[in-house]
Amino acid sequence: GTALTGIVTDFTPLENQMARLALHIGAVEQLAKYNMIDQVIDDYEDATGVTAFNGTVEIPAVGAYQDHSSSGHTITAYNQAAISTTQIQASLGTHSIVFDGVDDYLKGPDHASMAVGTGDFTFECWAYWIDRTTDSSQQVLFDTRTSGGSVGAAGIYCVKWSDHKIGLFRYPNDYHGTTVMANNTWYHLAWVRTSGTLKMFVNGTQEYSASMTQDYTQTKMVIGGDWGSYSATGHNMNGYLDEIRFSNVARYTATFTDFGQGGGTISNPTAFTSDANTKLLIHGESQAAV
Repeated sequence: GTALTGIVTDFTPLENQMARLALHIGAVEQLAKYNMIDQVIDDYEDATGVTAFNGTVEIPAVGAYQDHSSSGHTITAYNQAAISTTQIQASLGTHSIVFDGVDDYLKGPDHASMAVGTGDFTFECWAYWIDRTTDSSQQVLFDTRTSGGSVGAAGIYCVKWSDHKIGLFRYPNDYHGTTVMANNTWYHLAWVRTSGTLKMFVNGTQEYSASMTQDYTQTKMVIGGDWGSYSATGHNMNGYLDEIRFSNVARYTATFTDFGQGGGTISNPTAFTSDANTKLLIHGESQAAV
């Protein structure tokens, strides 16, 4: 028959490609075993375009008065509301949030995570009054109304000027605790609804309990002022707030002694950490990206 032609007898290029492929496979195996990221060979020659996961998920930076919970609400400071180092609970960091009692407040967006319906909730914070008598009626710490008066399922957490006790206003009812709030003193305050019962706590001691089944469907929030007609320039806090947390679960159902996360005491509290039930968490401390 006819002799064959064009047969390649030099297999060196093919052997080189096979060697490169083997090196690639070996590098990938080493990556899986030893996390040797830079030894992956792309196209059998170099590491161009190769991205390897090193097992760490980046955590973004969070501003001092921004939301550190997984909800990630954007919080806006109005007027002179600002981060301050003047009054702090030392174990909670180096900053708190100051309000001048005139028109300062923080405002979050309209967000469904703030609506708890008839379910359980906890609003808590550390509060320090410069002057509890600045307003002739009350100083509001937290308000979820969409406007003033009885509109919607209103919820106001406040200290009344008339007796300087913490309370909750839900039109037309006004609930009160028993401890008289003093100026220049840090207090841990908590309002908890558990299975249709509202409880208020001062420094871990339960001071009020009553049936409360109102539907909290409102999704707005303002801190340090009365929402009023969406301006929050009435009944403003005159003092400092720190470690502000809103949860859609009852954190406390009876008198408690753990202040913070993991064994904190009233004189040496610890900062909260976010979990699945944390819908708002403001530390007063910034968090760097890691």
